Amino acid sequence: MRGELHYTLTTVDDALAATGAVTSCELTPRFNIAPGQHAPVLAALDDTRTIKQMRWGLLPRWRGHGGKRGPLVHAAPFEAVPATPLLRDAFKNQRCLVLADGCYAWRELKQPIWVHPEPRRVIAFAGVWNVNDDDSQASFAILMGPPLVTRVNAQMPLVIEPACYDQWLDPKRSSEAAMDLVASKYLPGWRADAVSTRMSSPAHDDSQCIEPLGNPNQGELF
Repeated sequence: MRGELHYTLTTVDDALAATGAVTSCELTPRFNIAPGQHAPVLAALDDTRTIKQMRWGLLPRWRGHGGKRGPLVHAAPFEAVPATPLLRDAFKNQRCLVLADGCYAWRELKQPIWVHPEPRRVIAFAGVWNVNDDDSQASFAILMGPPLVTRVNAQMPLVIEPACYDQWLDPKRSSEAAMDLVASKYLPGWRADAVSTRMSSPAHDDSQCIEPLGNPNQGELF
């Protein structure tokens, strides 16, 4: 769907080294991670940095009014956290790092671009997670902020710098202190490559999704 957030994690060989984590799941290159799919997330489980597969679409632990399940939250504006009980409660002590090496954005809902660090490397998006009481499924949401590149009007994922991983994951760190970790903290050297609309379908998850259109040397650096 045009305008919907999708992201990538193609450099899985670097994930463990970049995060200092152990993993309880198999890591395979992903070229098009879409809402509703499972993806590797780094969380502090029993005081250990652990990479775990979680469903992208945060559900509350509880059922809503009348026993109905609440709506899934895939991506949420960072400024909405304090006023949204689901996000506020998860942000308080269940923050996580969503492993990625880029994300897709749309320019005027016409041209998709793949936005990624140059050189390509594993990064971490700010996220929150919890486990639903009904199905014991771990799920997560990505927190959004200002665009990482120009000529994109929509919000994009917030990035946590490696030096802040421990602080972000520490449940003893107050919500107020954690919020300071994402304020205008972006990695330098971002690149935006125009790609085909192939990435708009969750059915497509291969290297063709990130292939630059035209001359690959014409990608924009920021």
